[in-house]
Amino acid sequence: MRPVDSMKLWSIRSPQVANRASTWFELRTAALPVVSTGIGAIPEIVEDGFSGYLLEAGDGLAQVLELLPKDRARAREMGIPGREIVEQRLDSRRTTDLLLQQVGAAAREFIA
Repeated sequence: MRPVDSMKLWSIRSPQVANRASTWFELRTAALPVVSTGIGAIPEIVEDGFSGYLLEAGDGLAQVLELLPKDRARAREMGIPGREIVEQRLDSRRTTDLLLQQVGAAAREFIA
């Protein structure tokens, strides 16, 4: 089995299409570049041209899909920042601390 060099997830803005952010986080954790549309929270996860590509429907998709498998060094280079983004922003200790701070602030406001 060959290793995965990138993941292409194409979504459209529609109530019938679920925006599966967990998939993007999994790809980021695996240090893979992502090619996607820029809907929902995806631009917060993927930095266009740096940790993946954000495209509009039909906007250069074929070129990007051809580029990444041919340029594995670039794909690896784009995947590393994505991994770092997840480690910095989604560390469980950090998110737990932030959640506890918010709950504490809400409780103090409720009591006051």
